[in-house]
Amino acid sequence: MNDSVEDAKRLAKLLKDIRCKINLIPFNPFTGAEFKRPPDNIISDFQKILMDSNYVAIIRASKGQDILAACGQLRGKQQSHPL
Repeated sequence: MNDSVEDAKRLAKLLKDIRCKINLIPFNPFTGAEFKRPPDNIISDFQKILMDSNYVAIIRASKGQDILAACGQLRGKQQSHPL
């Protein structure tokens, strides 16, 4: 949704002159999610654009996907089981 080359360039421009570190957190899919995780090369390309613009950009490692406990997955699981 917001992982294109153009998105990375817009982010770098938006952050111009702001010292910051950028954490890139790829989407963690779950059953019924309308979004998908981007391919690794898309994530790396996004990171490279930010790094080429002199930002620290870290791709966060995802843990817990195997038990649907990664970032965003617990919320997605909860929403799919209404009270």
